[in-house]
Amino acid sequence: MIRRAATRWRGTGRALLAGALAALLWSPGPARAEAAELSIPLARGLAEAAVRAGDAAFATQMARALLDADPEDDFAHYVLAHAARAEDRPRAARRAAVRAFRYAQSDGRRFEAAQMAARGALDARQFTVAQYWLRRATDVAPTDQARDVATRDFRAVRRMNPFNFQLRFSVSPSSNVNNGAEDALNVIDGVPVVGLLSPDALALSGVETTVDLRTRFRLHETARQRTELTGRAYLRRVALSDEAKRKAPMASNGDYALNVLEAGLRHDMALGPAAGMLRLSGALGDMAYAGDPYLDFARLTLAHVKPVADRGRLHYGLGLEARRYDRAADRPERIADLFMGYRHALPSGDSLDFGVSLRANDVDSTTLLSRGITARLGYDFGHAFGPVTLSAAIAASYTDYPDYRVATIRVPGGRQDESLAATFDIAFQDIQHAGFLPVVSLKAERTLSNVSRFETDSVSVSFGIRSAF
Repeated sequence: MIRRAATRWRGTGRALLAGALAALLWSPGPARAEAAELSIPLARGLAEAAVRAGDAAFATQMARALLDADPEDDFAHYVLAHAARAEDRPRAARRAAVRAFRYAQSDGRRFEAAQMAARGALDARQFTVAQYWLRRATDVAPTDQARDVATRDFRAVRRMNPFNFQLRFSVSPSSNVNNGAEDALNVIDGVPVVGLLSPDALALSGVETTVDLRTRFRLHETARQRTELTGRAYLRRVALSDEAKRKAPMASNGDYALNVLEAGLRHDMALGPAAGMLRLSGALGDMAYAGDPYLDFARLTLAHVKPVADRGRLHYGLGLEARRYDRAADRPERIADLFMGYRHALPSGDSLDFGVSLRANDVDSTTLLSRGITARLGYDFGHAFGPVTLSAAIAASYTDYPDYRVATIRVPGGRQDESLAATFDIAFQDIQHAGFLPVVSLKAERTLSNVSRFETDSVSVSFGIRSAF
């Protein structure tokens, strides 16, 4: 719409153009009538020339004259944004650019207005607002090249922004929203007594909705170190199906509501190009289940991330967590988690990742005392299949509860659970809004146990959104 000029417009040139406009506007008869039709194009030309020359005052004058004729003239608002930015009035520049975006009649003009709004916000150090307008710019980019420019600018601003957030939202129809058992009979291997499960302990179908918001705020950063405040809010809600309500009339949606809130601190320290990075993080939080306080926790994690060869990245570490259950304050739980993962980028653009973790706890409870191992294998396709990109993962876990009891019955040899889960994600790259795209996830999970109460089977389809950059 308007391009910057390398040199300023001289006052004599402005005077000549202004004089020409005045002569046309004040000429008598037919000449004056013709001038009335030409006045808006001439005012536009004068405004553009003034912006090119850096004459903010005269550009503002011409823009306001255009707005007197048409308050919804996006060009005039865009000129005001340029002029305000030249006069170091970033907030006024952003407001004018937002109005230009609102009234623009084409994607190209909306794109330039969104870019200008982002620049005004960035000049005012409103980084999150700038990111918002750069997302809007990607939404109306007239070409792929323009979209790439806006995406690159967004990433640059995100690096400058001390505040960072990630939002995940999903709606998942599921055959087992309560992780219930398959069979109403509770059979324990090696025990001749058979129990009967209540209807709400069986698998119930319904729809699960989750919101997961993670935030970080940078407190301090140097070339080698960075310290951030962290936070998380996780909400899970369940809507039971009509079939589930008939099956378990005593169950309600609120019985499966879960809230998790946590706040923490994270410190990253670079060890060098070959040695990677050391990360120390800690968090305090609480969990509420079914509307009631459930537990408080404190967690400390130490991890090392380092490059491997040209395309690999290895991370490993140790996590320690202490939990105190609100319904039994005298029963603290201590958990140790040893983990390792490796991600490898393939020459094709695809990537492969593998992870394994070992977990053990120390707790005065026969139902909670356990040790287990989990392994995961994932594959991301780096190229698109038509309008979509694909990724898949499979995870297996084994958990042993060595002294598990059901009421007064001690399970012979303890309880053992074996789980297998497979996930397939489909991201629709061609359907984006403000840099967010829809994702469909298919998940199937099966758990086998020597205590049939914990034998579960579930299939779910999740509809969610995620950021494309």
